[in-house]
Amino acid sequence: MCLSSVLAMLGGVGDIVERGLRNEKDTLHGTSYNRFVYIVNREHELLFGGIEKVKGDNLPFKNPSVAIPSDKLSDWDLKC
Repeated sequence: MCLSSVLAMLGGVGDIVERGLRNEKDTLHGTSYNRFVYIVNREHELLFGGIEKVKGDNLPFKNPSVAIPSDKLSDWDLKC
């Protein structure tokens, strides 16, 4: 199991783990935290490629331009 999965399962103790990783020395990366960030970034890039900006990420949120016809929805859909 990879380190990021283990950290994800820790739930609620991320701050404590981060502090521990930042305090732990690593000869190559300076701290274990820097090593962790390096490995996660490397694995992400290997799997998904380089991080590219999403086109339009600078645009403000916009409400839908059409209304949803409520007569087409079930009671369940209206309660959600």
